[in-house]
Amino acid sequence: MLTRMLACLWIATAITGLTTIVVAPCDAGEIGKGSVELALNGAFEHTSIEEAKLTNVDLGTRLTYSLTNRFAVGGTVGFSHLSTESGLDTTSLGLSADLIVNATTSSSVIPFIQISLGMTTWSGTAYRDAELSATLPFVGAGLRTLMGDHASVNLLAGYRYQKNAFGIKDVNAHDIVVSFGVSVFPSGIQ
Repeated sequence: MLTRMLACLWIATAITGLTTIVVAPCDAGEIGKGSVELALNGAFEHTSIEEAKLTNVDLGTRLTYSLTNRFAVGGTVGFSHLSTESGLDTTSLGLSADLIVNATTSSSVIPFIQISLGMTTWSGTAYRDAELSATLPFVGAGLRTLMGDHASVNLLAGYRYQKNAFGIKDVNAHDIVVSFGVSVFPSGIQ
């Protein structure tokens, strides 16, 4: 199951890369004040918890509002599901508050930094009840390529610290996350 999910993520990444090459990016170099962004992404995650190493694929949706041409605030809803042949089954649903700092450039490629804090609830065959973990914090750097005035293709890599990782009390995790996605600006880039 995980192998199929990773294959789908790599196919989506290849399609996103081809879209970036084929579609002519716009000339604008900033996301203006008042812009609303809806971002959809998939993330490949490698987690190191004490002696164990885990790999997972996550899906997320972020809604942000640009306070200025550099700073945007918003929230992300994330979902992940992992199942194994041994019957282990986990599902998570998380919510985070995000701060995004966009660099000002003269090209259509905009570097950005994202800082997030959040909570995640975990359930499945390994849990009696739903359990909570906290992301304190996620810090990442990325690139977005603007596609006209209504879309961008995004790449983000970062570090996340999880307290009570996977909902397991007193177990903390250090995650390296790589995320690929697209953003839509419904009213255009202001």
